[in-house]
Amino acid sequence: MLQFIFLLAFTTLAAAQEAVYAPNFHRGAYRLCTYKEVDHEKCLHTVEEAKKNVINLELECVHKNNRSECIEAVRYGSSDLTVLTGHGYREARRERLRPILFAREDNSSLSIAVVPRSITLVDLQEAPIQLNQSNHRAFHAAAYFNLRRGHDICGFMKTSLMPYIRIEDSARYQPQEDEILVCSNLLTAEFEDYQRCNVEAGLQRAIFARQHLHRSDTHRIQQIFQTILEEFNSQSERFNFFGSFSESDNVIFKNNTIGFDLRPTYRNGVNERVFNSLHCNDEHQPHDPRVLE
Repeated sequence: MLQFIFLLAFTTLAAAQEAVYAPNFHRGAYRLCTYKEVDHEKCLHTVEEAKKNVINLELECVHKNNRSECIEAVRYGSSDLTVLTGHGYREARRERLRPILFAREDNSSLSIAVVPRSITLVDLQEAPIQLNQSNHRAFHAAAYFNLRRGHDICGFMKTSLMPYIRIEDSARYQPQEDEILVCSNLLTAEFEDYQRCNVEAGLQRAIFARQHLHRSDTHRIQQIFQTILEEFNSQSERFNFFGSFSESDNVIFKNNTIGFDLRPTYRNGVNERVFNSLHCNDEHQPHDPRVLE
């Protein structure tokens, strides 16, 4: 009897705690906060297309000036959702937001490390890295490669007579007879194996919501993006949500998004902890995650 009373009291307390955090099911559309003008325009266009085609899409669009304002809006309830790149994860976690969906991307575009086929093992260990440092993906790939070599992660731009390691995008790279790939384990492979042999080190774009979200709301939000995936894709005559928009690529989500997952996919084992360590912030290599999208 005593055990039953304890269980009843515990169940009542748990229900009361959940009621504090999620007293009611969400009423009305869910508000997606964006902090780029083109993202906001794409959100509005998607909602308008849904109305025009009589598609039930419980989504509204909110626009803020920057990422931090969107994160605060979600935390304090003036918005419900925001989509963040890997650079926003840490701030969102700090403000007690959590990811509820992760954008799954295909393998058509991955960061690869390219070297001369004649490179020696010694040169491979010591060779400097060439990359476009304004390209965030390339930057993280280079920092991750240095991490795997046991180097200072930010020490990749050096003048040297040695061969260079180049960070390239697999979607744009043109294979050369005298070049080969270096994998994250420092073994080499032919370009045809780039899906296995790459140095991709980014995190997926993710939909963040407040920490204590009712399960029914989580399910409805998941259904919103599943509807977008099904109704506004490359096969649709209406509008491809995952295509370029207003002559811009990767608007809200990347162009190569093919689905949504409940759990993240970590390429090369780069999870949030590792990713958050792959940053530099000095006058030569300004890469502060607080100011990167």
